Amino acid sequence: GGKKNDVSVATVAMDQMVFPKPIMYGDLIDLRGTVVDVGASSIAVNVDVRRIQFGSKEPQLVASALVFMVAVDSSLKAAKVVPALELDPSDRVWLESRHKHVKEARAHFNEMLAFEKTLTAPDANVETLLRIQPKLFQRDASKPFSTTIPTTRHNVNRLFFPSHLNLNNTVFGGELLRWMEAHAVHCGRAFSGNRQGIFTIGMHAIQFTQPVYKTDWMRLEAHVVYAKRSTMEVDVQVIADRDGKPVTTNRANFVLASLDEAGQKLALPSGLHVDPTDDYKWMRRHVLAERRYQTMHEARVRMQEAAAVPAANAGLNVV
Repeated sequence: GGKKNDVSVATVAMDQMVFPKPIMYGDLIDLRGTVVDVGASSIAVNVDVRRIQFGSKEPQLVASALVFMVAVDSSLKAAKVVPALELDPSDRVWLESRHKHVKEARAHFNEMLAFEKTLTAPDANVETLLRIQPKLFQRDASKPFSTTIPTTRHNVNRLFFPSHLNLNNTVFGGELLRWMEAHAVHCGRAFSGNRQGIFTIGMHAIQFTQPVYKTDWMRLEAHVVYAKRSTMEVDVQVIADRDGKPVTTNRANFVLASLDEAGQKLALPSGLHVDPTDDYKWMRRHVLAERRYQTMHEARVRMQEAAAVPAANAGLNVV
């Protein structure tokens, strides 16, 4: 590894991102990030975003997320240099609630990995999916028409420039996330026909599995993989073309809502169905999306519980 002053931090994943309320023009914003858990080289940061809307003095929690990072040396290898945390007694209740949040997030992430593993096993097939989701091929009768996942595909390509690079000389994760969300919204607009009222209300875990370099030619693929009455999930995959081979660097699933001009839920005109002739991977993505949808409500409940615990005042001291 490198010397301590050669160490920087890289984001490896984000989880439990929920946006229950919008941020409006004119709102005052309070963004607070706090280290809530550490390992030898790993760091978990709780990020809360609160707004104070015009005419009000009460802050409202409008977004929450867990960001998982790793300390790396100049060669992007994990560096075991993260110090321990010393708990301030005044923060004990708050920190314990966040520790519980981190453990639940990790457990949920591992559960989803295990679930996905069962669907990608060599002996997994359509019968495997039907045992999990018996109504896999049933269409939504409330929709006048429906389409399949492959037909919702939208692609885009781009290069990144030096202004997009972080201290590790790789593309900043926030820039990738911004690009991914913007294209997810575009995909949702095309699917719904709603050009003005598509908004992100949540994001399932995003993984930064490979760094992105300024020399990479990047391709982004987006598909609508699940749809309810007025919400949908868009699967976004970022792929680098390296030496003629595709390398997946990032992946995330965005939950979008369709709203009318008054801010009310607007029913999606089209349904989404899985056809028995579809490729197995599309069936698998649909089943995974339904499982994630079921856990989104649980994440919202956890967020509300966390909001009820007074925020830390003094923060945490590094020892």
